[in-house]
Amino acid sequence: MLEPAWPASPHAAPPAVEHTVEARAHNKNTFTWRPLALRWLARVAIAAALVAAAAIGGPYFYSIVSSSLARPAVVAPAAAPPPAQKATGGLRVTTTPPGATVMVDGKARGKTPVTLDGMTPGRHDVTMTGEEGTVRRSVTVSANKVVAIEEAIFAGWVAVYAPFDLTIAEGGRVLRADDRNQIMLPPGTHELRLTNRTLGYEASRSVEVKPGEATNIQLAVPPSTLTVTAPDAAEVWSTAPASGKRH
Repeated sequence: MLEPAWPASPHAAPPAVEHTVEARAHNKNTFTWRPLALRWLARVAIAAALVAAAAIGGPYFYSIVSSSLARPAVVAPAAAPPPAQKATGGLRVTTTPPGATVMVDGKARGKTPVTLDGMTPGRHDVTMTGEEGTVRRSVTVSANKVVAIEEAIFAGWVAVYAPFDLTIAEGGRVLRADDRNQIMLPPGTHELRLTNRTLGYEASRSVEVKPGEATNIQLAVPPSTLTVTAPDAAEVWSTAPASGKRH
């Protein structure tokens, strides 16, 4: 290495080259190792913090994981299948004349003509009431089928047969028979009052009148007691056709 030329002076001493080189080397080493030491210290501190965290939180984390693994899995119950819908049937009701009120099992279901869906299979009571009277029918509904009812609502007749004269009334109104001994009445149920005041006979009859049909009522004479009084002993003969016996 060439040494620098310094101006000659009797009082100036040459610079301490070796001391300058050593100082530079010392400074260089000092600035080189200091960052490295700081970085290692930071890493050691981080590692120590991680170890401490693992030592403190490890058991707690292990307990959480263990309890999660040991806990049985909760299985949601399977959804219940929807209930199967029952098969139903239908009912179609028409009347002559139309416009009759339809009752099915005691519930109003409209006026004729009407078609009813969703009917439960089985037997049902159908009532059709119009201006001319009431008609009742029983019908059996089948699944996936439509049952039809066609009714004409018009008058019918009642004929009463008895061995004696009768007064026939309904609701306080006396009913008159025609020359065929028939009484025309609207279709439906009628409560008839039958009386014979002379004989002291009185009875009630419930009759179902059907359109265009004659319904007969046959009355049987109930047995009675006959008392005969005479001043002397006498024989009594019954003139009844079924008897003809001596008493």
